[in-house]
Amino acid sequence: LLRLKARKRFTCVHKGTMQRVIICAVLLSALASAGAVPMKHAAAKGHGSVKHRQYTASEPAPKTIPCSTVPAAFCNAAAGCQVVDEDCQGDPNSPPINCTALMTSTGAAVASAELALMTSIESIKSSAWTTMKGTQAALGVAEDAIKSYDSALKSYNSSLIAYEKEADKLDLLSAQLVELTTNCSIPVPPLTCPGAIMEIKASIAKQNATCELTYIKTTLEEQKMQIMESAVEMQDAVVTQALAVPAKVFSDAAADINAAETNKKAAIAFWTVVKNACIHPAAMPAASVASQHKKSAMKRLSRKH
Repeated sequence: LLRLKARKRFTCVHKGTMQRVIICAVLLSALASAGAVPMKHAAAKGHGSVKHRQYTASEPAPKTIPCSTVPAAFCNAAAGCQVVDEDCQGDPNSPPINCTALMTSTGAAVASAELALMTSIESIKSSAWTTMKGTQAALGVAEDAIKSYDSALKSYNSSLIAYEKEADKLDLLSAQLVELTTNCSIPVPPLTCPGAIMEIKASIAKQNATCELTYIKTTLEEQKMQIMESAVEMQDAVVTQALAVPAKVFSDAAADINAAETNKKAAIAFWTVVKNACIHPAAMPAASVASQHKKSAMKRLSRKH
C-alpha cells in the first residue's frame, strides 16, 4: 500500500462527505508522526495534496570471506585476500567476491583434488604390484640359491665324514704295521712275519689310495659349496636391492598420497569457507526490519478503514 501511495499522487478531499476528509487526515497524520512519509501541504484551493518520497530496499552488505581461515593455496584476490608475511589477510583493494564464480571454482578444485588422490592411490596399487612381482622373483632366485648352497654344504659335510672314516682305517693299518714290525724285530722272528708285514703294507697302500680318492671327492664337494656360497652372497645383494625398491616405492607413494590428501583437505576447507560466506547471508539491518514493521502496520490500518 505504501509503495502504491509512494508512486501516485492522490487527493484527500473529494466531493463527498466530511467523514472521508477526517479519516484521510487522521491517516496522513499517523504516517507523518511515524516518520514513514513526509507531508507537504499544498496551496489551498479547497484541496490538499500529499507527496510521498519513494524508498528503495536497503542493499545487502557485500559478502566477505574471513581470510584468516583461508588455506594458503587459495589466498588470492578472487577471495578478497592477500598473503602478507606468510599470513592470509584481507585485501582492501580487491573487488567484492563473486560467490557464483567462487562456488564454481571451489567445487571444481575439490573435484580435482579428489581425482588427484584417487590417481595416486591407483598408481601405488599398480607400481606396488609391479615392484612386488620383481621382489618375489628375486626372493625366488635367492631361495633356489640357498637351497643349492644347503645341498652343497650337506654333500661336502658327508664327504668329510667319509674321508675321516677312510683316514681312520689308514691310521689303524699304519699302527698295526708298526706293532707287527716291532714284534718281528726279535732275533728269531716267527716265520709268518714277512708275509704278515707284506699283507699289511698292501692293505695300507690300498687304503691310502682310497683316502686319496675320498679326499679328492671332498675337495670337489668343497669347491661346489664355495660356488654355491658365492651365488648366495650375490643373490643376497640382489634381494637387499629388491627389498629396498619397494620400500622406496611405498615411501614415495605415501608422500604422494599424503600430499594429495592435504590438497583435498585444503580445497574442502576453502569450499566450506566460501559456502558459509555466500550461502548464509548476513542478518537484515535493524532499519530495514523497522521499515518492514511499519509497512505491515499501515496495511492493517488501511484495511480497518
